Amino acid sequence: MVGTKNRVPDLVAVQCAAHGHEAVVVAVTGGVLVLVGGLAPDAESAAAQVARLGEALAGKLSAILAARVCVGVGEVGAHLQQAAESRRTADLALRALLSRDGLGTVARVGEVAETVTMLRIVDTLREMPLPPELPVTRSAAYDAEHGGALIDTLRAYDR
Repeated sequence: MVGTKNRVPDLVAVQCAAHGHEAVVVAVTGGVLVLVGGLAPDAESAAAQVARLGEALAGKLSAILAARVCVGVGEVGAHLQQAAESRRTADLALRALLSRDGLGTVARVGEVAETVTMLRIVDTLREMPLPPELPVTRSAAYDAEHGGALIDTLRAYDR
């Protein structure tokens, strides 16, 4: 299995070629990036080609690796300078797919927009400094000092 995981970039390149796509495949931590060239000239057809390729890659690699493989599909661009934005949207879609079950294995950012938005909100909240004296903090301190069960009561009520 370890040898197969090390060959993922090669497996992806072969699958891209098998589907008639020119592709540059780069290994990155936890996966691969794929830049696909030679797509249809109109955006709608090109997007459909990339979606089909994503489905094929997820299916084939899941079978080979015996694990769930997710593919975040970036927005199709007509020019190479759009590759960075495509990667950004692919990363957002992939993060959404990996964040919870039930979203499938392949998606564009627009298909998982609600999850992407919630993840961004959570990221923003993590970065915000919270007041040191929240009611739950005071309750936990009271429990610790007096052997109380206020926090346990809140947990039970929350369920």
